[in-house]
Amino acid sequence: MLESNFDSELHKLIGEGIYWQKIMSLGLATVPPQVSKLLTKKEQLRILRENVMLIVRDYNTIKWTIEDKEIPLFSEHLGKLD
Repeated sequence: MLESNFDSELHKLIGEGIYWQKIMSLGLATVPPQVSKLLTKKEQLRILRENVMLIVRDYNTIKWTIEDKEIPLFSEHLGKLD
């Protein structure tokens, strides 16, 4: 089975950056430049992460639902997926 190895620290940092923006909108602090730069890519990274998760879920669903007797029929296709 597959699992996503999207950087969990990066995911947490994006979430933290959103809070930095909220604090900045209140005038309580400024957002560090590195965080601002990361947040400009927030939507691209979200889409990338979601696309990876779609592939992972679809692949795992295929592996879970295929029966042992069907494996020889799909071995070539499964090999390409792997």
